[in-house]
Amino acid sequence: MSKSPYIDVHSHKFANKWSIQNVDQRNFIVPDGLFSIGLHPWFLTPSNFKKNLINLDNRLDHAIAIGECGLDKICTTDWDLQKEVFISQILLSEKHQKPLIIHCVKSFNEIMEYKQHFQPKMPWIIHGFNKKNVLLERLIEKGFYISLGNKIIQDENWVADISKVIPIEKLFFETDDSVVPIEDVYSTYSKIIKIDISILKNQILKNFKKVFRGA
Repeated sequence: MSKSPYIDVHSHKFANKWSIQNVDQRNFIVPDGLFSIGLHPWFLTPSNFKKNLINLDNRLDHAIAIGECGLDKICTTDWDLQKEVFISQILLSEKHQKPLIIHCVKSFNEIMEYKQHFQPKMPWIIHGFNKKNVLLERLIEKGFYISLGNKIIQDENWVADISKVIPIEKLFFETDDSVVPIEDVYSTYSKIIKIDISILKNQILKNFKKVFRGA
């Protein structure tokens, strides 16, 4: 049995000591263990974002990543405000040398354009990716890491397709807000693509150590 852990790169709950818990920006309560902290586009308002950016900046020394943050064209938050705050978090990512965990809804072109423009040294991770290979190929080409979640359990054909495109060196897994255990996400992926789970876990651990340098 492999001794490598089941790393959960983005979770809204504590599952094990290798779960990166997402801090809710509405209260900024920092948990024990690994955590990420960022300003989610859903909760931004013109009256709170400046104060919350200061709070974020002050808490990043102990965080393992910034996130989730990003752009969302479906939510009601003002688009220009979303872009302003996302750019601010890109700059904080570089300042504090923390990777970004990115929430992206119908905004992949913009996210890729920002990566091209800022040429960040810190890694960017697309969390909860559930799209098709055409988009995935573009993201991989531009150097993004990809985190997969509950859709692995739901769609075997999709997993078989994306596994042909995504290098294992660019891969993470997550639970997000799902009740599905992270162990099930790993085991289902390993069975579908026919890779020994110990090899899979070892590689994700290598990815983790490369991306999250402060862990």
